[in-house]
Amino acid sequence: MIRNLPFRGLRGRLLLLVLFAVAPAFGLIAYTALEQRQAAAQAAKDNALGLARLVAVVQRRLIESTHEQLVSLAQLPIVRRPAWADLCAETFARLLKQHSHYLNLGVIELNGELRCSAVPMKERVNLADRPYFIRALESRDFAMGDYQIGRVTGKGSVNFGYPVLDEAGQLQAVVFAALDLAALFSDLVTNVPLPEGATFLMVNEEGAILARHPDPHRWVGKNVAESALAREMRAQPGEGVIEAPGMDGVERFYAFVPLYAAPGGEADVAIGLPKSAVLGPAHMAFIRNLALMALAAALALAAAWAGGRLLVLRPVNALIQAAGHLGGGDLSARTGVNHGTGELGRLAQHFDDMAESLQERELVLRQAIAERRISDARFADIINNAADAVISVDEHQRIVLFNHGAEKIFGYAASEILGQPLDVLLPARFGAMHRRHIQNFAAAPETARHMAQRGEIWGRRKDGAEFPAEASISKLAQDGSMIFTAILRDITDRKKAEDEIRTLNTQLEQRVIERTAQLDAANKELEAFSYSVSHDLRAPLRGIDGFSQALLEDYAGKLDDQGRGYLQRVRAASQRMAELIDDMLHLSRVTRAPMRRESVDLSALAASIAEELRRAQPERTVETVIQPGLAAEADARLLRVLLTNLLSNAWKFTAKQERARIEFGATRENGRPVYFVRDNGAGFDMQYAHKLFGAFQRLHAMDEFPGTGIGLATVQRIAHRHGGQVWAEAAVNHGAAFYFTLQAETPQNQKIEI
Repeated sequence: MIRNLPFRGLRGRLLLLVLFAVAPAFGLIAYTALEQRQAAAQAAKDNALGLARLVAVVQRRLIESTHEQLVSLAQLPIVRRPAWADLCAETFARLLKQHSHYLNLGVIELNGELRCSAVPMKERVNLADRPYFIRALESRDFAMGDYQIGRVTGKGSVNFGYPVLDEAGQLQAVVFAALDLAALFSDLVTNVPLPEGATFLMVNEEGAILARHPDPHRWVGKNVAESALAREMRAQPGEGVIEAPGMDGVERFYAFVPLYAAPGGEADVAIGLPKSAVLGPAHMAFIRNLALMALAAALALAAAWAGGRLLVLRPVNALIQAAGHLGGGDLSARTGVNHGTGELGRLAQHFDDMAESLQERELVLRQAIAERRISDARFADIINNAADAVISVDEHQRIVLFNHGAEKIFGYAASEILGQPLDVLLPARFGAMHRRHIQNFAAAPETARHMAQRGEIWGRRKDGAEFPAEASISKLAQDGSMIFTAILRDITDRKKAEDEIRTLNTQLEQRVIERTAQLDAANKELEAFSYSVSHDLRAPLRGIDGFSQALLEDYAGKLDDQGRGYLQRVRAASQRMAELIDDMLHLSRVTRAPMRRESVDLSALAASIAEELRRAQPERTVETVIQPGLAAEADARLLRVLLTNLLSNAWKFTAKQERARIEFGATRENGRPVYFVRDNGAGFDMQYAHKLFGAFQRLHAMDEFPGTGIGLATVQRIAHRHGGQVWAEAAVNHGAAFYFTLQAETPQNQKIEI
């Protein structure tokens, strides 16, 4: 059947190509027409909704005006007093002439009897059953009735009522106004610019038509609650736009807006635009464009049919013949077509170039096949000579590759293991778990995995011996099936070495425990030695100092100046020795004392130390600047020692300054607070800064600035015990600054103003 198709030949396919070429144009025309229809429909809906809103505004204004009129009439004495009924009728008659859209104005007694009417009554009229009268009495407010035929006027109207109250607020009557639907409709049609073919409709909540254009006499007063239009309007609360048939069966775009007039006066105003009028221009444009495109397509098909043989078929037939020879194995076949600039000429050139390239590639392919065979042989040699086991299994976990390394590790020959299930190489307890692992890996997106991720790997040799191993697995899709390859290494020796290392670690930990105990004992001995130094050395020093002082006091007259000088030097040396012993003991306690971290107010601590220094030397004038709000989590006792040493040094080395200044504060570097004590004292040469924090190291002479050289060493040890650092910056005669950090951060509830 395919052979008989009209488009099987090249010429037919050329025509089919032309059809394919113009098909998008037809599609574009259809799409444009659809867009135009949608745009026209949307514009019509927007226009209808705008008109409906406008009509609703006009209607609301009229109802609001009626409400205001009735409120005013209800206050008139002629309305409140039944005895003035005749005067009321005359007044209402004059008002009726001024307001042509009303059919009647009047007052109804509480029993429904019509007391006063602008239109003369031929007989007594009772209106107790009228909905607007009942609603006005029940709500004691402005109320709207249903469509009715007036019993006095004999015309269709919608009546509005408002209660009349006496001074005590008691109901006396109901004043009403009958709205002339015909006049109302005439005003709406005149004032609202409805498009040609448009319909206007006002329906109350019961489905009664209150107004309609055109044919008002045919439709006004009828109930259409079950019509398709009314059902669609009820289905959408509020305003909206729908497509529905009207009462006359004509499909229209309807826009409706709710109109709330008064209790019982809910209604909808709807504007309908015929779909045929809205969509007609777009439909005509579609027909016109479609006809023009069909004519253009016919001309294109005729041109393709006439020129196809000369311009296409002849060179194509030459290409077909050359392709047949080439397909038969004759790689020397060529088209013989002139290589011009046209597509077929270039195609012939490419064909001839391809044939020539095929000849060259055939030679290259033969060479590549030979090289591939050599490469495969080399790869097989690499796999077979690898020290690790290389094992491949198929989807059924049967072994398809088993290299020499695997033979050495497992003890099987490849000939006896190929085709066997992989379970042969595994301890029985791991078989099920390993199969699940392979199944999960097959479904996973990853192509390689280290098998230790799923637990310890064990293998089983031919003799049944088990051994630990480490392995990695990969997968490869080949010919529609999955091949899994594992590279496995026997780690028996490594496991043995790890066990030996663990044994050594255990022994090392025991040695550390023993050395720690020895260190504790040494510390206790050091503490005992410190105690001995404190007591055994101080006693002779006190004796030397005391006897020297006694000699100076009791035998001063028997000693010459040189003797007294010697005794003074003995006393000074013994006192300095006592100070050194005190500082050494202090340094020892700082190193050994247990730390107790707590929140420390550094600003308050520095202020306290500065006050102590000021009391010790009240004759000095020193400006102390302490940054407020500085705090840290640290050992309060050790920080007092640290700040006492730094502030005392600053106090000492500013002694020769007329306007001494000492500052304690903090800055922030790398997210951590850095505290500092800065002065404008003697300073020092920075080339000796490395000696500052060593025990008994001094950069100034004793007669210039006294001291033992232990203070800064103590500061450094306290900073180190807190996990921090200490350093200094200075210049000779330009003061010095000592910086220190602590391991703990500043508490979050404390603020460092930097």
